[in-house]
Amino acid sequence: VTEAIWQNINDDNQLLIETWPIVDKKLINKKDEESFAKIQDIITKIRNLRSENNVEPGKKVKISLKGKSKVVSENESIIKSLARVETIEFTDTKPDQSAITISNGLEIYLSLAGLIDLEKESKRISAEIKSVEAYLIGLSKKLKNKEFTKNAPKEIVDIEKTKQSEAEDKLNKLKDQLTQLN
Repeated sequence: VTEAIWQNINDDNQLLIETWPIVDKKLINKKDEESFAKIQDIITKIRNLRSENNVEPGKKVKISLKGKSKVVSENESIIKSLARVETIEFTDTKPDQSAITISNGLEIYLSLAGLIDLEKESKRISAEIKSVEAYLIGLSKKLKNKEFTKNAPKEIVDIEKTKQSEAEDKLNKLKDQLTQLN
């Protein structure tokens, strides 16, 4: 099939004997790649929230974001379409009856008004808290290990410290969320 398509595009040579293309590094746009990864993560997190809370796949939902994001503003229509979102609004406070997730420093709230089972959401957040706490224990052990900090490259140790800081931040936000639900 690929050869037939190639013949329609270029009938000079067979694809089988063509040389592998050489990547022109000047054409790689790191900013676009990073933006795409952020959008992809946001959409994935929204879809996961929908799934975890048994929101019908075809039902449009309302999303609120806490934090600033130029990427979201510039790609709002893409996010709405791919995550089946009716509205996206920016807020400073958590809306009532909302599920939460975190992506790229943004808190994403999925409005579950009329759809939420408070007990189930509370259990989900408690499980995520346990998971983050276990992750933090592992990171803490690794960073307290003198052999690791002595032998690992400084960049790797710094990455692990950043992971620890982000996980602590996420844990605090999840505990706040659980408190607000109860």
